[in-house]
Amino acid sequence: MLPYNPYRKAEEMVKESMKKPAQKTQLKKTIDAEAERIKTGIPILEAESLLVSEDTKEVELSVVRKGSPRPIKLKITPRSFSVVPVTSALIEKDNLGYVKINCFSTAAAEQFRNAVRELKSKGAKGLVLDLRNLAGGTIDTAVEIARPILPGRPLAVERLSRGRKSTIKAPECSPEDAWRGPIVALVNTGTARMAEVLAAALRDGASAKLVGEKTYGDCSVVTILEQRDGSAVSMTTGVCVPVRSADYQGKGLAVDVNVGSAGSGDPQLKEAVKVLAAMAGVPTARSESSGRMTRGRS
Repeated sequence: MLPYNPYRKAEEMVKESMKKPAQKTQLKKTIDAEAERIKTGIPILEAESLLVSEDTKEVELSVVRKGSPRPIKLKITPRSFSVVPVTSALIEKDNLGYVKINCFSTAAAEQFRNAVRELKSKGAKGLVLDLRNLAGGTIDTAVEIARPILPGRPLAVERLSRGRKSTIKAPECSPEDAWRGPIVALVNTGTARMAEVLAAALRDGASAKLVGEKTYGDCSVVTILEQRDGSAVSMTTGVCVPVRSADYQGKGLAVDVNVGSAGSGDPQLKEAVKVLAAMAGVPTARSESSGRMTRGRS
């Protein structure tokens, strides 16, 4: 297996020209253009497209990482895949709702809203919001996800350069979409950035309990600046700090109930259900296990 060959397209052009010698003038122009493209580089999305072409079996990536004396070589097999942004279920034993946000995509907010509406229609008395191993996303997406659970309430304070700051609020929503019951947010060390913003806002603005492990500790706001040559610069332009809680940048959000991930089953989810059952007034004897889940359509 060899590293990806950037001259492969040009080589294919030369082979094709041998079959059609009359097109040499056009071929030279095309090869010159290809050589210029290789010299100046290509946009990252185009590079991704090349790496996942149909004839790509395996590629080798060289990763430069702080603390490593030399580049790390990784061999990967590209595959196309899709992620369902939101999944949900009803824990029938305790009539509690469970919603897992898998990614902060453009479709996540609408799917989350639909999941909350469906769980309400089934009589859910409380909501477990699973934010484990969730990072990235934009503040706009986080704001829309927060709409049914923090309607009209502050999400965070965005601090920018030169002492500038502004309060970010979730928009109001219709009564049928708004969630008024208790919430437990599941978090761990993989919970970062917008997921941390959401978790902190839920504790400050909706009296939610955080269950699991201390979060990653990154409340930075990152802006992507695209350059003329197709490259991009990722720049930290501010931080989102909680409205009432302490700044957790570099430290992580401390949880209300600490539960490790080791153990059979999912001990963090089991504890979250137990905590939520108590908050929702469900007898604790009924919440010894997470019960049977009925999956939603989100």
